[in-house]
Amino acid sequence: MSLTTKETVQAIRSEKEHLLKLIEEQPTIGPRSEANERHVEEQSVEEQIVDEQMQIDSTTPTANEQSEEQASGPATQKRKRGRTQMRSVHGRKMRNVITLNNLNQPIGPTKKDVREFGSFLGTLARTTTHCPLDILDWRKMDTKDDLWTSTKSKYDIPDATKTWTLYSIGNAWRRHKSQLKKDHYDAYQNDDVRMTKRPDYIPEYQFKELLKYWSFDKLQENRKKLKDPHTVGKTSFLVIRNELEKTKESVSLKDIFVATRARKPGRLYKDLRKYNY
Repeated sequence: MSLTTKETVQAIRSEKEHLLKLIEEQPTIGPRSEANERHVEEQSVEEQIVDEQMQIDSTTPTANEQSEEQASGPATQKRKRGRTQMRSVHGRKMRNVITLNNLNQPIGPTKKDVREFGSFLGTLARTTTHCPLDILDWRKMDTKDDLWTSTKSKYDIPDATKTWTLYSIGNAWRRHKSQLKKDHYDAYQNDDVRMTKRPDYIPEYQFKELLKYWSFDKLQENRKKLKDPHTVGKTSFLVIRNELEKTKESVSLKDIFVATRARKPGRLYKDLRKYNY
């Protein structure tokens, strides 16, 4: 059974207390050295707690946002949570204040505010106009200033946290794509079926680019499994066989195999080096 948000935070806090206890048990080098070590450890754990909690919040739907499957599906059907849309936040004119810790991460004013902020960032990551899915590398996303403007339009938040905010949106965007691949690519046998199952909120041209990318990625994974790939490129094996028959009376499959795996002197394939060819 998966842990609730409360249980996850409690587990992280318990880990923090355990780490601090270990620090206290270390031999005392000097008051200043011990204090500095404790400060660094507390800062590191605090940063981890905030980051992990925001990851949870950015992917956790609110209670009143249920999926169509949950609303209309049969009682025996596995229920799925819908995408968080945060209409109340996107539609409001008032900007809620967000307070930061010394690492420029959101911590308040209340836990509810932080959860809401994390969920809001998740909606931006899943909005195809803000974070197009046909841009395959977050570093090449050219809408980051727009994302920050959208964030500032709903929250009174210091500019010092812009980098952290965009980093969090980027992580949520990657998790979103990973879930899409699981639900809409791996679950089906071919692209024709996948296109019929395309989520309505994803433009067709973006989804097609995703399918191409995932198909290429799968092809690359399959190629890595080949222990002895051929090295003849687009040259037909029949052409290779014909060349061999000019110098040999009988050409076996072994002859063809060896000829199509010939390498330039001194050049090895990464996955063959362990065989010392």
